Amino acid sequence: MIFKRKCLKEIEQKAKKKNAKNIKTFLIKNTVIDINYMFDFILAFWMFHEVAEKETMLKQLKDILKTNANFLIVEPIIHVNKTKFTAVVEIAKKVGFDIIDYPKISISKAVVLRKR
Repeated sequence: MIFKRKCLKEIEQKAKKKNAKNIKTFLIKNTVIDINYMFDFILAFWMFHEVAEKETMLKQLKDILKTNANFLIVEPIIHVNKTKFTAVVEIAKKVGFDIIDYPKISISKAVVLRKR
């Protein structure tokens, strides 16, 4: 847990150095997202394959996104094959996301989703 918090602090520091404004990082410890905040953008980088309850998590993430906000999922190609990645995209569509793009990100599979 300490390692994960350290990583989040590093992300915040790098964002600050780049003059990125209004960056918030959160460590979610279980499948319940208890955040009283609405987001313009959410990034799940190389972690979504670790989520056991993907549909539950996607629903909760959708609930904390503003309308027409984007959600970028990036997964490592060494852990997530095409079938598993496609399954997550299908669940995302089912819970209320539209596919916007499949950006090319080095050694990764990625999808940009938008809340309907």
